[in-house]
Amino acid sequence: AEETDAVILFTSGTTDRPKGVRLSHRNFYAIAPQFAELCNLGRDDVLLLFMPATVIVGQILLNVAALLGASLSMMAGFDPKQLFAAIQEHRVTFFPMVPMVAQMMLGAPAAHKADLSSLRGVMIGATSVHPELVSRFRERFNLQPIIPYGLTECSTISLALPDMNTP
Repeated sequence: AEETDAVILFTSGTTDRPKGVRLSHRNFYAIAPQFAELCNLGRDDVLLLFMPATVIVGQILLNVAALLGASLSMMAGFDPKQLFAAIQEHRVTFFPMVPMVAQMMLGAPAAHKADLSSLRGVMIGATSVHPELVSRFRERFNLQPIIPYGLTECSTISLALPDMNTP
């Protein structure tokens, strides 16, 4: 049934105190199409997940891939060189990340050699994102990151900034 628990995710979120968050099947029915629309994702996309599937964005990406019938490539952990190789090899079109990953991508020597022509979208979130990081990322990779805000407890994106330079 839609109201039964689908998953319990652990987060310290806004309280800094770890807690288990129960999310229902209905939560996931609601967020998957919302996320797909926000990120302009479709059946032909190749999504990349290197963040744990046990965090909210991991769960959302799994459900979005299933909903759309899109391809999902998964990495065991994060390494900048492997990330660039995976984007090239699988022709990745979209992936979410935390600010530290964006920073590491900017400083990685592999970034200058990698073919990222398939990549058409990224999301940087899970914590605050400095506008300077967004600007540098946009300039270096010619991509405008989506900057979301949402609570694990709500299993939804409450606010998303597709262009941080828009007043």
